[in-house]
Amino acid sequence: MIAITGATGLLGVYLLAEFVQHGHAARGLYRDDAGLHRAKHVLELLGMEQVFAKVHWVQGSLEDPASIDALLEGASGVIHAAGTVSFSPKARRTLERTNITGTESMVNAALELEPRPRFIQISSVAALGRSEKEEVITEASHWTDSAQNSHYAYTKFAAEREVWRGFEEGLTGAILNPSIILGAGSWETSSARLIHTVYHGFPFYSEGVNSVVDAGDVARSARILMERSEINHQRFITAGPPISYRNLLFAIADALGVKRPRYSPPRWVSGLAWRLEAVRTFFTRTEPMLTRETVLAGHGKSRYDAARAREVLGVDFKDAQAILSSLAPLFLKDQRERS
Repeated sequence: MIAITGATGLLGVYLLAEFVQHGHAARGLYRDDAGLHRAKHVLELLGMEQVFAKVHWVQGSLEDPASIDALLEGASGVIHAAGTVSFSPKARRTLERTNITGTESMVNAALELEPRPRFIQISSVAALGRSEKEEVITEASHWTDSAQNSHYAYTKFAAEREVWRGFEEGLTGAILNPSIILGAGSWETSSARLIHTVYHGFPFYSEGVNSVVDAGDVARSARILMERSEINHQRFITAGPPISYRNLLFAIADALGVKRPRYSPPRWVSGLAWRLEAVRTFFTRTEPMLTRETVLAGHGKSRYDAARAREVLGVDFKDAQAILSSLAPLFLKDQRERS
């Protein structure tokens, strides 16, 4: 039995499908009925509706020890994919509670089991840090404190420290560090929001550089790591080729058949915009659409080397064009069904 946290999230649904379709029994943690319905909808959208009925579902959260125990009971492996992604100052406590404390709870619970399950942590390239220098980041890169790092990045780095502690105390397993994950569903609440935003006419782009990775490729990497028990206490970057945000947003627009973003504001304009947005949201008590951290990310130039994962795990990560060619029709179909 493979226990999966974050099972109703963007990546979680792909993890469920990957393990079930390769003959594994899967148990998924879900918080509420809305998440459960979302997972079912996405699996139907992907043409994998049979997967949903084969999953053993456990309702609960990382803050509830009883639900963690129920999730892990009899599990031979754990995929810890649950996490919060946000660049809003208002979300700092939530980031710490979910990403750090939640991971600590999962590691401790796994350590208490006998036999101990194999533990695969779904981290992020953000946990490797971002320096002032535009260096290519590999698995050998070390975190350095920098103004370029978001609080989200810090919490993923701290979460990884909990996993390394678990490895030192006897857990087997490994860590995956995906770049920006693109997949079907969760169009308005995850990294797939990029597709939703461009579709609805977002006019701006930046010249920063990052990388995207297909959710299915990350799920496949996690399954291979779970099955290959000889690979232990290592990390693997999962990422497609580097791409500028300009070219990424243009590729999304072209795949959807909508207008490309047209404006690239200077950095000082972006800096002024996030400050004005901070003032607006302070008085309106709403979530900011733009923050200092999103501006930094948009202008940063991060390049990641996934050669080790390609060589060891045998996964050939799709580029942005290939990912979008399969996602765009699913997004458009979903939009038609919702209208």
